[in-house]
Amino acid sequence: MIIAKELNKEKDIQKLETFVKNSKSKLTIDDILSNDLIYIMLIGEKIIGVTGAMMYDDKSLLNLIIIIKEERNGKLGDALLRSILNKLEKEGIKKVYSKVISKFLIKEGFKKIKPTTKLLNELSIKENTDILECNLETFFSKCCNE
Repeated sequence: MIIAKELNKEKDIQKLETFVKNSKSKLTIDDILSNDLIYIMLIGEKIIGVTGAMMYDDKSLLNLIIIIKEERNGKLGDALLRSILNKLEKEGIKKVYSKVISKFLIKEGFKKIKPTTKLLNELSIKENTDILECNLETFFSKCCNE
């Protein structure tokens, strides 16, 4: 059974450490745990994906979304992304941003924007660069297959 859920830092930390060790990513456990909201995807007891975001009033910065290589291309990334975005919307977040210009996020409905200095400051982004934006109301008003 595949489950996406919020990370329980006490119960899931050992599984998360194993995921980080096996992911062959530059990501560290501290990189993941520094997020305000963390979601994991499990098959049984094994974490196969993780996503994390910071929250700033009614905005959020999506910092990471990773699905292990063997499990990609099965819409699991879409499911994990929708899980965290749904939780963010319930927390009062209106827009979600990403510093990474990812083809996956663009395909999912994020739009490339030129942010204002004010927005960069609000999201604690130091470099002045294009970012991706997702309006959650618009995102969830569309059919999953669009």
